[in-house]
Amino acid sequence: MQDEPHKTALLIGVARFLEQDIRPQIADKALAFRLRIATHLLTTVVRELAFESQADAAELASLQAILGQNDTPLPDSERRAEAILAGNVQAVTALESDALSADTLHDHLERALAARLAVSNPRFDLSPEIE
Repeated sequence: MQDEPHKTALLIGVARFLEQDIRPQIADKALAFRLRIATHLLTTVVRELAFESQADAAELASLQAILGQNDTPLPDSERRAEAILAGNVQAVTALESDALSADTLHDHLERALAARLAVSNPRFDLSPEIE
């Protein structure tokens, strides 16, 4: 397996090619719109490759903190998704038994959602005020 080019560089190159070279050549507005969607999906995958592991680690660390499991080591990146799911189940159980406050869980979920939105759409307005 080659070290270069990295898969993110390949995806960025394809997205730029589609956006800069192909889209201006397309007269069909519906097809041009679908091409913009495809370009957006490529750039979303690039952000996921770059930041998803960090977001998963932060979410799991937050779950462990609210569940009082601060001394538990984080699993490797392949096992984080199942650990997050298990932590969410524990959090719901703790909430139902009044061992965890709704405000604490709300704060955790808000941080986790903000991290996910930053990956999927970095321009998403996360301000709490709605006009």
